[in-house]
Amino acid sequence: MARGCGTVRARGGWWMPEFGDWDAYEAWLREQPREVVVAMAARSALRSLPTLFTSFQSSEMGVSLCSLRAILAASVAAIIPNRETRIAADSSAEAHVEQTDLTGAARAAAEAAAQAGDSGSAITSTDAAEAAFKAASYTAHSADKSVVYLGHYAELSTAETASLHALSADSRDVSSVLILITRPLWPEGLGFDGIYPNQIHRAAEANPVWSFWARWYDGFLQGAPLDWELQTQIALIPDEAWQKAEGETWQQVAERITRIIADIEREFYRMRLETALRQVERLKRQSRLKSIVAKGLARQIQTALDEYRRTVCNALPGALEPLDRLPGLLDQTAGTLLNERPGDEIAELVVAMADTIGELNRRLTAVHQELATRPEKASAATLVREGAYRSVGAGIAAFGGVALGTLFAPDTWGYILSAMGELVGPSQAEQIGALGDCYDSLIGPDAIYPPELWAPPDYSET
Repeated sequence: MARGCGTVRARGGWWMPEFGDWDAYEAWLREQPREVVVAMAARSALRSLPTLFTSFQSSEMGVSLCSLRAILAASVAAIIPNRETRIAADSSAEAHVEQTDLTGAARAAAEAAAQAGDSGSAITSTDAAEAAFKAASYTAHSADKSVVYLGHYAELSTAETASLHALSADSRDVSSVLILITRPLWPEGLGFDGIYPNQIHRAAEANPVWSFWARWYDGFLQGAPLDWELQTQIALIPDEAWQKAEGETWQQVAERITRIIADIEREFYRMRLETALRQVERLKRQSRLKSIVAKGLARQIQTALDEYRRTVCNALPGALEPLDRLPGLLDQTAGTLLNERPGDEIAELVVAMADTIGELNRRLTAVHQELATRPEKASAATLVREGAYRSVGAGIAAFGGVALGTLFAPDTWGYILSAMGELVGPSQAEQIGALGDCYDSLIGPDAIYPPELWAPPDYSET
């Protein structure tokens, strides 16, 4: 049976929050890096977002639009903390909207991003931490006191408890901001009763200006945000486009923003599709061979994942979660090539595989950087420790007659790098090369780690 993974449990086996009150959360925030503070603020605001649409009136359209802009800008600034994104966050925070519990979380998140200052600082500024704390506080007060945890726990009966519960879950995985912000928005089953999560979809059905925002919100809700390059382009839409001119209505402003976003998306996906279609032509020249390559890699990765879950842990380390998507994509690619499906259909799979490799690379790079600067961080240490343990285990397994294919073994990763290079094409050569560098320096048997990280994982308390 696979072992459990680091779940915090209290009396009766229930999972309970680490932050018992707001003071504990505020104290924790003040000790976090700036990007973590901004990401926590953005996630608080995202959790409050459906409340903007609970009793939606056309007169509140400006409030909702400005709030959505602020949350998007804060999220982008957490992942891409540079001068441009901080200016965009600052502009969105300054947008004239009525300050209420409903809008306060969005504005506070944008303020946290604008006040975070230069990236890479060890400790956040007091102003950024205070803004992040305000975002969480507004979230707790923006819903009525009827939060439930699937009806299981009477203790989880208030918005305040639910907010602390979700923040506690976030706090356990802050070694990488990218991993943090791409987690599903709520711990399983937890949400504001009666408004989670479909209010924005109802608004989109009634008025198409909210359609993009519903898709955007769904991405965070499910732990699969829209492409960050795309989100960055939207965050950098000029300030004047968001402003209501004299004689304009907020409906007209929202329609203008909808058109601009549609143009950005169209161009963004057109360029990616053209590159993918060129790769499809290469694949079709050897469709049967490439189908075998895709099918073989899918089996190799799935074998490694199954073994890891059976012998180490049910859940993958956060940095390796994108690997879970590859077997399905590879099987689909093999089928489309073998059955000579239309080029557009295959191109979509090429793009999806490239996106998955890109996300895997970004997550591993973030863990590598974290380990270099803060080797005591648990998430990075766990990944390295398990990597060393499983790589050594692969060698032992060979002598025991057990099939190789462990998640961290050189043959598994060699196959991933070579086969994915064939399937996604030369446009992704830089990503494939960077992923290989990450494996060599972080996971592979020749990687150099601090000595204390070589010990096998300790699951005795999980």
